[in-house]
Amino acid sequence: MKRKVYHPILLLVVCFLPLIWTSCGDDDNDPNDAQTATHNYFPSTADDYWIYEIITEEEDTSSLFIYMTPNDSTLLGKSFRVSQENGTTDQFFTREEDGQYFSIVETLDMSAVYESNFLRAEAAVGDQWEELFGEESRIVHEVLAVDEEKFVGSEFFRNIIRMRDSYYAMDSEGIFQKLFESERSYSDNVGLVESIDVAIVGQGEDSFEIRSVQSITEYSVLD
Repeated sequence: MKRKVYHPILLLVVCFLPLIWTSCGDDDNDPNDAQTATHNYFPSTADDYWIYEIITEEEDTSSLFIYMTPNDSTLLGKSFRVSQENGTTDQFFTREEDGQYFSIVETLDMSAVYESNFLRAEAAVGDQWEELFGEESRIVHEVLAVDEEKFVGSEFFRNIIRMRDSYYAMDSEGIFQKLFESERSYSDNVGLVESIDVAIVGQGEDSFEIRSVQSITEYSVLD
């Protein structure tokens, strides 16, 4: 196996190679290959990495570098792969089981941790599922698109699942209020390529939104 490293400077190659592979394949290929193909929407091999540019509504720009460590961690009785933000101690915990992807999430007051099923490889457009975390927090996941193709920045991605995740917390009157909404695009054998995030501050007429866009600029995954 070899490691693939992509960068926007390789735009023309990245953009057209998928078309070449599709049109120049061996005619003797098994027609059932497409049905038996496996997908990997969240690679987790040690040293895989992803670099993102984050642009806020005020056009402030920052970067985010996430890499996969060689470590596993047992949480809630299950084994999770550990990724980390470069230059910090911030860690993220994910695992895959039968085409479903799970992560560890904390309640807002950080008093408890839960497992969240944030992505399903075989989901269909319109599928929704809801997760409750304790009595005061919940997430609603919705599949917006499958097999999508689009540019993110200057790079072209295929086989995208696009999700909408809505985060709610219960207010003092016992009503769930939306605090955050994220539209995330996951590309097969790449991972997260784009996240459009909206934080909702305040409630009612006094509320306002803070938007940001996180776009992949470079990545390396094991082929």
